[in-house]
Amino acid sequence: GDGVEGGGLSEKDQHAYQRFNYQMLKFSKLLAVAFERRAPKLLDNNLTDRMTLAKLG
Repeated sequence: GDGVEGGGLSEKDQHAYQRFNYQMLKFSKLLAVAFERRAPKLLDNNLTDRMTLAKLG
């Protein structure tokens, strides 16, 4: 789930975990999209590959 419970956990810790969990889910979706794409060929002079490389940052 998206929550955490247990002895000694403050409300602040619970909210921090929820934010962390949300960020990790976002990051995992980004990685999934990146891994579905073919890696760009760096040696070819291909515009599509250059665009893909630019999207990777």
